[in-house]
Amino acid sequence: ASFTMEGGSIVSCQSLDVGWKYDYLRAGGVYVAIDSTFNMTGGRIIGCSTGVSGGAVVVGGKFNMSGGSIENCSAGGNGGGVYAFSDANFNMTG
Repeated sequence: ASFTMEGGSIVSCQSLDVGWKYDYLRAGGVYVAIDSTFNMTGGRIIGCSTGVSGGAVVVGGKFNMSGGSIENCSAGGNGGGVYAFSDANFNMTG
């Protein structure tokens, strides 16, 4: 699957660590699954948070960011803005 964000906003989304086996997959804003692509060319991800990793975006597949912004996001673990798995692909230009 693929999703392109050209504008608009994802605002104040929240995911908490509730002790599930796969809590590390709980992105605050956007979760990009393996074999999926998220293209961000515009828009904003603002004020999202998680109790684990990836306050704004967790990347298991491919995330191409060529515009837009990620602002004031936080995580209780790693990656307040973006958390990418070791075999994921995160490309940021611009």
